[in-house]
Amino acid sequence: MLSKPDPAPSRNRPSQVSLHDIARVCSLSVMTVSRALSGKGAVHPKTRERVLSAARKMNYVPNRLATNFWRQKTHSVGVLIPDIEHSIFPAVVRGIESVLSGANYHLYLSCSYDNPQREQEEIQAMLERRVDGILLVPSSMKESVATVARIRTLGCPFVLLDRLIPDLEADAVTVDDYAGAFAAVTHLAKQGYRRILHLAGPADIWTCAERERGYRAALEKAGLEFRPGDVVHTGLSVEDGETAMVRILDGAPLQADAVFCVNDPVAVGAFKTLRKCGLRVPTDLGLVGFSGTLESEIMETPLTTVRQEARLIGQRAAQILLSRMTGEISSGRPPVLEVVPTTLLVRESSLRKTQ
Repeated sequence: MLSKPDPAPSRNRPSQVSLHDIARVCSLSVMTVSRALSGKGAVHPKTRERVLSAARKMNYVPNRLATNFWRQKTHSVGVLIPDIEHSIFPAVVRGIESVLSGANYHLYLSCSYDNPQREQEEIQAMLERRVDGILLVPSSMKESVATVARIRTLGCPFVLLDRLIPDLEADAVTVDDYAGAFAAVTHLAKQGYRRILHLAGPADIWTCAERERGYRAALEKAGLEFRPGDVVHTGLSVEDGETAMVRILDGAPLQADAVFCVNDPVAVGAFKTLRKCGLRVPTDLGLVGFSGTLESEIMETPLTTVRQEARLIGQRAAQILLSRMTGEISSGRPPVLEVVPTTLLVRESSLRKTQ
């Protein structure tokens, strides 16, 4: 049985645009508008385009959960991460779930694969399902601005997770990527490594840019020369690490004596290539990752890495979002930014046998 409608919406969202609103603007019947939006039924192409254009301008979102229309709440949260297999994100999701399931919220989990277009499509799908809030790992510092704008237009609470967007005021939980990278490269310098490569991730991702910034600052602090060619941009997977190391080893003799990798999967891939080429870690090349994944600990040569408290990141982001959704943190309060510290875990892969 449907509950009675509340006298006022339970959260501060703009009133939703209806089919009647679009029909009035376009001077068409509701039936024609409905057929144009659904793509079903006979509608002239120019009419359909006119309806779609009006819907976009009016920020129309189809309601796929009519049974929840009166309640205004769905007790669901959308979670968009880059990849469920990547690095820290399974643990991040466990942290999110540990908080939200206890508050009787269900998760809609999806992956963007760091594709801004897919990101926008997945967020649109979550908004159509009338989620009460969104936890978003931005795929791009530039292109995710449009995604956030779409969420804000509809008044849906959201928290940025793991990655930030420069100059964007929003609730966010991240780690100190700069400090973690600085500590890792400083450790290599103290071990006596003099030329340290950096297998960097995509430059338009916050975490990658911050880790590269920490790498460069640590070189300068240690009095080591920075060479632009020593930064090799790649993806974030094991396969990307393998490919990048193949490029480095192809042709000219290896001049570097250590490599700092943007994350553990890339470091694992680099290690696999080094081993195939007959090079030993750390005898021929020191190796450091970033993430603190289980794989880093159980590698043939245990990997020195920067540990992120992944579960804590998810828990804190979920707690902040929950506070926004329930009104415990009012809409007028300034954005909450939490930066979780990292820990350098020194293992065999970066320890020189003789110094």
